Amino acid sequence: MSEVIDLTLSPPKKRQADMPSQTYQPIRLIKSEALDARSNRDRYHLTDVITGNALWAVVCNYMIDLPWFLSACNIANIPKVLLFHGCDDVHQQRIPGNFDCFQPSVIDAYGTHHSKAFVLFYDSGVRVCVCTANLLSCDWNSMTQGLWQQDFPLKTTASASTSPFEIQLTYYFEKHCQFTKPNWNGHTYQVFGRTFFEWIRQYDFSSATVRLLTSVPGRHVGSDINMNGHMQLRSILSLQNFPSEFRGSPVLCQFSSLGSLGKEMKWFREFHESLCAGACDSGNVLGKGQSHLVLPTTEEVRRSHEGYASGQSMPVSLENAAKVPFSMWCRWSNPSHPSPSAHVMPHIKTYTRYHPNGRLAWFALTSCNLSQAAWGVQQKANFFVRSWELGVLVIPSLLAQAMVHPNFTFCCTSNNNNVAERAVVNERWLTQTVSDEHAVYINLPYPVPPIPYTSNDVPWSRGIDILPLDQYGRCNECVVAGDRLYPSGNRQYGYRQNK
Repeated sequence: MSEVIDLTLSPPKKRQADMPSQTYQPIRLIKSEALDARSNRDRYHLTDVITGNALWAVVCNYMIDLPWFLSACNIANIPKVLLFHGCDDVHQQRIPGNFDCFQPSVIDAYGTHHSKAFVLFYDSGVRVCVCTANLLSCDWNSMTQGLWQQDFPLKTTASASTSPFEIQLTYYFEKHCQFTKPNWNGHTYQVFGRTFFEWIRQYDFSSATVRLLTSVPGRHVGSDINMNGHMQLRSILSLQNFPSEFRGSPVLCQFSSLGSLGKEMKWFREFHESLCAGACDSGNVLGKGQSHLVLPTTEEVRRSHEGYASGQSMPVSLENAAKVPFSMWCRWSNPSHPSPSAHVMPHIKTYTRYHPNGRLAWFALTSCNLSQAAWGVQQKANFFVRSWELGVLVIPSLLAQAMVHPNFTFCCTSNNNNVAERAVVNERWLTQTVSDEHAVYINLPYPVPPIPYTSNDVPWSRGIDILPLDQYGRCNECVVAGDRLYPSGNRQYGYRQNK
């Protein structure tokens, strides 16, 4: 029998006493200043990632406010920080002496270095974190975000020489050697007498609870095709067997920005084929299922914690949103049973396949928005990707193996980040029966099954300029993005006068 992640919308009362007080969470939501202590209880913040006495660190991100980043955690105390970023303005900021900054190049104006990750090196091991938040105050405090994090020990004589996670991580940074300006070469870049790749090769990643998903700019051919974008996702899922109940089951895409889905949805059909890859226990293919796109409505944004200001982090164009069949749209929240995240707008990106009874086949957290630039597009002679992206894929079969691996509980710091106190309020539960001693859940911020738009709902886009004022008395066009993303002094928002 194949294994499956089992989702229930809320734990039945009769099971509450039987559930462990501590559980493993492969995916964490990030704390928000808009939530109370109870709702934030099992969430992470930047100080839960960058902690302990790290020897050195690698940081990958898109938009970075260096003064805020330095004040939000102890990154300034780490002897060496290698920073890969995606914005030209990083070099216009005051760069600390312990930082080496590089900007990986892209193929054209539609691509970005959009990955968001941390690799922290300690005496005993390495910590890898993949997340969805830019290094901005508003991203880490005011938006719904997610992360995956795991620590790995040094290799021993009994360790495998390599693993799928190490292979993919090495591939991703190997490509940085080809695309980074000024020139960066991981085979010659040294920290404390070792090159970058010598550091990576000394760790045992065989206990990884996820598969690493990568997108690297380029026109990929041959074996590189299955190392990138949605073709990598397709290649992984195609080797998995799922319970027969998932045959023809729906797929869900939740994102904060929307690219062109192609003429008459041509590209989305290609992407949808990857989301639907895999086989049943019986040997039949899972086949295609209905698609749901989760995006806040204009009214959900208007009534949110930040009002229209949060819309600056969801750059959906009116043109692209209008081309999506209305029946595919689903709300961010359930108005009848709102979760704690209902009023905290998403910058998180997630993709999953679910059964209407609430069970999930797999779950992906990634920096990829729903776009050809991020996920790639098949062309006649190649697979074309424009942006740098990173994500993780939770597969029950891999998760079950990882949780019984001897290195599963390894931690580089004093706090064991593999387990967490079970929150009093859990918005969505995922449980994996590995043994009677283990329970696993993913705290989803939106309802599953998702709630379809009503006839009065309108998908959020920044092109709509005739909307009621939000709770702060601002219109959609009032908020100035730059003032929100890079606040100066105590001014959190800038806005134009309503006319």
